[in-house]
Amino acid sequence: MKTKCRFLALLSALAVLLPLLLSCADKGPTAIEYEGVKIGEREYMYWLSHYKGVFLSTYDGASDTAAFWDSKIDGTEQTAEEYFNGLALENIKRYAAGAWLFDYMGLKLSADDKKNVEDGISDICDISFGGDAEKFDTHLSSLGIDRDILYDAYIKDLKVETVREYLYGVNGVINVPDSDRMEYLKENYVRIIHIYINNKYKLAVDENGEYIADENGMGTRVELTEEELSEKNGRIEAVRAGISAGDDFSGLWEKYSEDKLYPDGYYLLPDTPFIPEVVSAAFTLEIGEVKELETEYGTHFIMRTDMEGTPWNNDQNDDFFEDFEDDMRAYLFSAMIAETAENVNVIKDVTEAHSIRDVPVSPYV
Repeated sequence: MKTKCRFLALLSALAVLLPLLLSCADKGPTAIEYEGVKIGEREYMYWLSHYKGVFLSTYDGASDTAAFWDSKIDGTEQTAEEYFNGLALENIKRYAAGAWLFDYMGLKLSADDKKNVEDGISDICDISFGGDAEKFDTHLSSLGIDRDILYDAYIKDLKVETVREYLYGVNGVINVPDSDRMEYLKENYVRIIHIYINNKYKLAVDENGEYIADENGMGTRVELTEEELSEKNGRIEAVRAGISAGDDFSGLWEKYSEDKLYPDGYYLLPDTPFIPEVVSAAFTLEIGEVKELETEYGTHFIMRTDMEGTPWNNDQNDDFFEDFEDDMRAYLFSAMIAETAENVNVIKDVTEAHSIRDVPVSPYV
């Protein structure tokens, strides 16, 4: 959901053969089509290569090896090759759906928009090939594409972004109700109350009471005294006893927790930069369920709780909702365009002739 680089790569397992079989003007047979919007075979291979690069860089444990592509994806009967081929195809279908929506809504790209795309392609030539147009075109030809195909792909990408901004931009025509924000929140976040007691260490201070930094600029950790450790462990036992007795968890937080940073609780995404064990555990809980865990930072008791009110408007929660509005709008647009993409026509004889495992990733385009 963050900003992505728009100038992406195409390589093909048939890169050496394609220039012999296809003229630069030939985009190959249609691979994907929807209401007159077409993605040819060669452009399809471009997008396949693009998504290969995305998946290899973001999927934990991914590698461009036979062992990985043949391995089974956890929780499925699919190989990595089958799974990522399918995921790439669904994303490519959305480009056809988005380009159709652009035309259907009567949107237009300006001359400046088109020139920016052309300039972006020229920038690739300048930056990666020292401005040598012949070398650049030879490189594209070796990949089985040309500037026209690259241009078509970038134009579709721009059309999809234009539709998204038109519909779901901050000033978009769709007025997003808070009910949609809450649905997005519940689909993607968990909220926890976090009782934290540090029975692992304390931070060293100097004679003036100032924290002493280590070589990394962090606080220097020192061991707790026996008396301090006993007091901490006593509080941990008191929390355990309170939970067993059914005491109000928020009351236990108020009385015992050393973490009082967020009175409204933590609103977590899977990639929230917080203690990894706590974040992972939070997503395994049902609402109202409590879990105790120990980390290098101490002992944690977390309870997952339901969403209430409009927490994205609460100043106390700013740390958790910095990108919420943009991400939520992108999520809604993605759901809408995915529904349209269900009707996109896939010419399987063309798409199934190519696999994500066979297309290398170009570092240039």
